[in-house]
Amino acid sequence: EGMVCSRLQGRLVLGEATCDALDTLAADPATAWAMRQTILHAIQWERNSQSMDELAFLLGYTHEQMDSLFSVAMGVRV
Repeated sequence: EGMVCSRLQGRLVLGEATCDALDTLAADPATAWAMRQTILHAIQWERNSQSMDELAFLLGYTHEQMDSLFSVAMGVRV
């Protein structure tokens, strides 16, 4: 609860390969419009949002992996 990071913090922790996969999802018309917008334009990511659960599913991440991602990302200073 209360785990929030910027999109940039999240992307820096995810790394290049996973971000390439995210960008591919965002460019794919078969991806739901709301998810494409979330990937491209969300200013911040909130761990407890449904969008993050959906994104975790699309990336094949477990809840524990998402929790870890947010824990690390919140500590990234840019």
